[in-house]
Amino acid sequence: MTDQSADIAPGVRTMAQDKQRRNVRLVIIIALGIVAYVALGPYLAVRGIQNGLASNNPDLLAEHVDFPVLRQNLKDQFNAQLAKAGIGSTTATDKMSQGFAALGALMATKMIDGMVEAYVTPSGLANLAAGRSSPAIVKEITPGDAERKNALSDADWQIESLSRISLIAGTPTSPENLRFVLTRDGLTWKLTNVILPLR
Repeated sequence: MTDQSADIAPGVRTMAQDKQRRNVRLVIIIALGIVAYVALGPYLAVRGIQNGLASNNPDLLAEHVDFPVLRQNLKDQFNAQLAKAGIGSTTATDKMSQGFAALGALMATKMIDGMVEAYVTPSGLANLAAGRSSPAIVKEITPGDAERKNALSDADWQIESLSRISLIAGTPTSPENLRFVLTRDGLTWKLTNVILPLR
């Protein structure tokens, strides 16, 4: 038996070698495409949120915002602010005062939970962006129309890790800024937290 590879002149490629090179090129192109998509993901998510708010499109917002995680993060912020303010603290000396303090904390927590559940939805955010149906407390922490329009587009980007990016609206060192947190899950990026300038 003769070796067929010995019959091929040097420098002449076989069809198998050409196919193997094409496959390697294809894998490299696909890998570069995935890396580019993941790298552009935060920008695409921000553009999707901006377009969803501008067009009052709840479905587009839902594609780029992880609402269950965002709601829980906002509830945690408000409840931490209540605890910091001392609402429901048990420093009262008599049992009746402690009971009223606990009742006040429970009512405040339920009110916050209800407000966050009602307004941190795709349609709730679209309504807020359009200036419709927002309670006074939300109006206080939500930027006005001109500021809202540029809040994400004028934000400073901070890469915190390969799966977390923050956009800071306002001066990065100011305590009055909003921080929008995008996190990556697989290949997609979504808004998962808005850190509010609560005092």
